[in-house]
Amino acid sequence: MKIALTPVCLVIISSFFLGCTNNKPDPPITEVIIDPKNEVAISQSLTTDYFRSRKLVRLETTNESLIAGINRLIVYENRYYIFDHQSKSVFIFNKSGKYISKINSIGKGPGEYIQVSDFTIDVKNQRIVLLCDIPSCLIYYDINGQFLDQEKLRDFPLFIASDQDVLFFGNYSENYISIQNRGKYSEFLKIEDYLNDKLFYSPHPNIIRSNYTYFFTVYDNLVYMLTDDNVLPKYKMQFGNKAVDKSIIIENEVEEIMKICREEEKISRISDFRECNDYLTFRMSSYSRIAIYNKTEKICRLFSAFYDPETGLYLSNLIAHDGPGDEMIFEIDPMSFITNVLHIKDANEMAQNETYIKYKEEAEKLNLADNPVLMVYSLK
Repeated sequence: MKIALTPVCLVIISSFFLGCTNNKPDPPITEVIIDPKNEVAISQSLTTDYFRSRKLVRLETTNESLIAGINRLIVYENRYYIFDHQSKSVFIFNKSGKYISKINSIGKGPGEYIQVSDFTIDVKNQRIVLLCDIPSCLIYYDINGQFLDQEKLRDFPLFIASDQDVLFFGNYSENYISIQNRGKYSEFLKIEDYLNDKLFYSPHPNIIRSNYTYFFTVYDNLVYMLTDDNVLPKYKMQFGNKAVDKSIIIENEVEEIMKICREEEKISRISDFRECNDYLTFRMSSYSRIAIYNKTEKICRLFSAFYDPETGLYLSNLIAHDGPGDEMIFEIDPMSFITNVLHIKDANEMAQNETYIKYKEEAEKLNLADNPVLMVYSLK
């Protein structure tokens, strides 16, 4: 027996099936307004107005643990895992800054590499994953840095992050994002033709895992959330007159674009983006500011630097770390630490301040050739 379907029936049936397949609606896009009027004076104390606590971490300096620069920082299981691109190493320190071990397997044998681009920690499988470009492969280590296995790659990605059984890769080829999920490989966010020769490498990763895993890139005001099978715009930064006009990108080479951005304080990119329960934090360039966006108040406050009056420290080098939590971590080179603390404003008034005394003692112990100091501030 044949059953005739009326147009009304077809609509009802179509709606039913569409409803069944659309189980994961896209998250709403939140607009974040970058207003220069919301810049906070550098003299304000972030420790009293925005932070509930601070912590000093002196990364132990030995012949084995000497760091040239911090290109990625992962906080995991009471440890700091630090990627140094220049020395092609991943250093492991405990939460007090004591050196534990490092990965520096340079060579051509099994488990060795010539050049490494990035790394991540596969939390589910308790392993470190190195992204190598020479040879193009992934090398797996246990969380103490012991070699486990190696896997060839089909491409040459620049950045990596992981979540459960999923690996996320950041590229500057045909598409920005690749997702590898249980053997399935998908690509997202096609790179526009006019950007092909205008992109530039940043020493700061453009994929960072905080509450979720996020991707952000040059000339783009969107921050994308990465899921196990999709890339979704989550935050839209409204730069106003600080935005780089598309015509500037099309008509100029990279060097000239950067020059225009510096001279006019345009925002060519955001970096070091993190999300916690109450805040978004990120950096901007060439409009060199650090942003703290209060998700409840829906206000984005801007800082050229932070001053901590109890320690004498000026903080500007924000390093977004992989891992959960509401901490902002700043890197301070030894010379800046010594100079800031020992030449504090109102030194006579601070002579009896217990916090200042502690930091003064630390400054007097530091040598100029030591590893950088990490200052860890927890947001209120």
